[in-house]
Amino acid sequence: MDIRRLDHITIAVRDAEEAARRWQEALGLPIVGRYRDDGGEKIEVVQLRAGEVLIELTAPTAADSEVQRFLDRRGEGVMLLSFRVDDAAAALDELRQRGAPVIDQQPRRFGQVAFGFVHPKGFNGVLLEFISGS
Repeated sequence: MDIRRLDHITIAVRDAEEAARRWQEALGLPIVGRYRDDGGEKIEVVQLRAGEVLIELTAPTAADSEVQRFLDRRGEGVMLLSFRVDDAAAALDELRQRGAPVIDQQPRRFGQVAFGFVHPKGFNGVLLEFISGS
């Protein structure tokens, strides 16, 4: 597997707008995107750019959100590291062969992007994502 770069870091927060204000004021990082998904993941995200890496400040929009469960268990903090690879399916296969606790047998799709996850229990409590496409 050839990891090209760290794509983004997801930080679970209770309030995305308040967190973005603090990160922007203290570090001068520009906001480059925002999105909300009330149906699937039930999250609100503010994206900041730090060089080539995005920092996604992610807050839950519902009590049954995975982000809310993370916050309830661990509080605010780093939830996910996302790595850019040439082929997400091949990366998941290789990780599975190496014994990593792969969550997705096949990548999920969002438009032209393919991505899959590795369980946090395999990497010191951090959810890993492997992403390919544009």
